[in-house]
Amino acid sequence: MIWIKSAVRHMAKKAGLLDAPKSHQASAHWVLSRYVSMDCKTILEIGGAQSGEAARPFLADGAASVVISGLDHVTEEKAVDQKLRFLRANALSLTDVFAPESFDVIYGLSIVEHIPSPQVFLDEVHKVLKPGGVAYFEGNPLWSSAKGHHLWVATWGGPYQHRTTANYLFSSFPQKASTNPLPDWSHLLMSQQQMADHLGSKSLPQRDIDCIIDWVYRSDQVNRLSLSEIAKAYSNSKLVLLEANTVRSKVPPDVELSLRKHCGDGIDYGTRGISYVLRKQ
Repeated sequence: MIWIKSAVRHMAKKAGLLDAPKSHQASAHWVLSRYVSMDCKTILEIGGAQSGEAARPFLADGAASVVISGLDHVTEEKAVDQKLRFLRANALSLTDVFAPESFDVIYGLSIVEHIPSPQVFLDEVHKVLKPGGVAYFEGNPLWSSAKGHHLWVATWGGPYQHRTTANYLFSSFPQKASTNPLPDWSHLLMSQQQMADHLGSKSLPQRDIDCIIDWVYRSDQVNRLSLSEIAKAYSNSKLVLLEANTVRSKVPPDVELSLRKHCGDGIDYGTRGISYVLRKQ
């Protein structure tokens, strides 16, 4: 009876008959469970939070185990229980930590924009994924989009917490007061001096301006890759691309002209987010 219920649930998910996820953290399970039953599967989350929120739906759906590895999110290696572990692992060298063909399912939320070499990353994923295994990776905002600077200067965490006087984030969170003083696409259209002058006109403290400029132009936390560069890597990897979805925003015509003048044609400046589903043959 348990198997029958699981099979029926999996078929309903695959047919798209179940409700969409109620949170971003639940989206990986919702997408991947349309392709494979999670019963007894071994799962790797890349770039997961210490809360383990995205892993919970997999465990509730019968997964044998979930390992959460950081980009830089996992600060402490620990085993929560027999089914959930946190491990530090470099996304570009997964095989330093995990044996070949260790996982049935691999996923990562909000990581596409952070991976500096998607080709190397996908090669590593291919190595540690079992034949027939599936993967899901998602990212937002991309560097070529309006808020692709991914501004993250905060008093409460990150590299600038002891230097900045206020929070400057590319999006706002209910629990943290935050502001984004950068105009859309300014990281592509402004020089460092122009951006510094713009921030100075808003009467921001010089130390905060220095932090923002450092993040946008020198931080290694974002990969500064356009949609075209990312899409090429995912389309040409050893994994079979099953699904690609984009989230778009409108680019004003005058901004589009400026972007093409400064950065060139052949770049989609309106796609702010992307997600991929892949399978290992």
